[in-house]
Amino acid sequence: MRAREALEAGSVLLGLSLIKGALPPKAISVLVRRASAEQPLSSGTVDAALVERVAQSVQYLGARMPRSTCLTRALTAWLMLRRRNVPSVLRLGATRDDRLEWRMHAWLVCGGVTIIGHEEADSFTPLARAS
Repeated sequence: MRAREALEAGSVLLGLSLIKGALPPKAISVLVRRASAEQPLSSGTVDAALVERVAQSVQYLGARMPRSTCLTRALTAWLMLRRRNVPSVLRLGATRDDRLEWRMHAWLVCGGVTIIGHEEADSFTPLARAS
């Protein structure tokens, strides 16, 4: 993890975590829709080292920020990669727990690989993308 990615990840995570509750739900849904609409790379090469640095920075700092969620982590990585012209796509999923209550999860896919939220992504059913 480089200092540049760590500083950026920390700033974006903190910003998203703080403003998420203050923004109207429509503003967050617009960002989620944009992140969900981008298509992952179907061909070409991805700078795997860059993607790994971004993912590590977001995961490391996100685990240490009190208001960080899977959604804020996935959106942070999406914004960081987008700034570097690296396509990625946000995925949202749902499942029911033992008490039949709904649980939601967000993860980020880049180059066909889940880079944020991969620990739990397989246990969630992806939701259809809004057009």
